[in-house]
Parts: sequence; structure tokens; C-alpha cells
Amino acid sequence: MLAKLFSFATGGWGTVIAFVAVFAAGGVAAGWTVHKIDNGSYQTLVAAQQHSLVLATQKAAAIQKATDAVSLDAAVAEAKAQQQIVIQHEFTTYEVIRHVPVRTACISYGVVRLLVAAGVGADPSNLNTAAGKPDGACAPVDARAFVASLLDAFYGAKANGEQLNALNAWLSKVEAASAGK
Repeated sequence: MLAKLFSFATGGWGTVIAFVAVFAAGGVAAGWTVHKIDNGSYQTLVAAQQHSLVLATQKAAAIQKATDAVSLDAAVAEAKAQQQIVIQHEFTTYEVIRHVPVRTACISYGVVRLLVAAGVGADPSNLNTAAGKPDGACAPVDARAFVASLLDAFYGAKANGEQLNALNAWLSKVEAASAGK
């Protein structure tokens, strides 16, 4: 039966057809093998990428956990520090009543002018004076209100300074935690 099938290919043509068939079969086998090797390489690459992704995700989660802990600790410490400043402010303001008489000999216009200039960041000599009142004249300022105002400014500045120091410390700790230190 096979002889009939290949009977047309006798002589030189039969050899050529045989060679073509062998080369075609070899090409198919080689292509199949290369495909399997390429597929294996691809699968290895995909597995390596997945592994890298898992490691990167784990590292990011660890860094996030560390920075969250730093932020929580900083927030608690800052809340305690601010509360302490509020307590000091309230206590000191209460003490004004005990230590500062309602009327003192004099709080001069010059003192008021200097403090106002310092508060607004101006040159005291450029501020207007009260009409007809030299710097040495007594200003109609209640001493307790004057001291309470100074204390408000002082404790406000102290609270701001505490916040800036806490922010600076927090940034350093977050940077260290992000670097894995």
C-alpha cells in the first residue's frame, strides 16, 4: 500500500521527497523543542517577577508599619507636650492675679510701643505715638491685662516652637524608618 502511495516518487525525486520529509519532521521537532525551552524561560521569568513583587510588597508594608509607628509615637508625644504648655499657660495666667497688682505706678507708652513693634516686626520709631504722649508718659493700660497679653504671646510662641521641634524630630525618624534603620 505504501509502495503505491510513493510509486510516483521513484528515482531521484523519491530521494528529494524523503530528504524534504526528514528535514520537515526535524524542523517541526526542533521548533517544538525551542518553543518548550522558550516557554520554560518565560515561566521562570514570570515566577521571578512574582517573587520580586512579593518581596517589594513585603518591604513596603514593613516600611509603612515602621513609619506609622513613628507617626503615632510623635503624635502622642506632641499632644502631651502641647497639653503641658496649656497647663503651664493656665497656671501662670492664674498667678497674675496673685503677683501683679491691678494698678502699678506706670506702664509707659514707650514699653507699649516697643512690644507692639516687636509683635508686628516694625521699627518702634516708625510707629505713631499717642497724641501728645511721650514715651515716658503712663499708658492707660491695666497691668494684669498687660501681663496676661504678654503671657499669651509667650506661650503661643512656646507652643509653636514645640511643634516645630516635634516636626523636625518626626521627619528625621520617618526618614530613618523609611530607610530601614
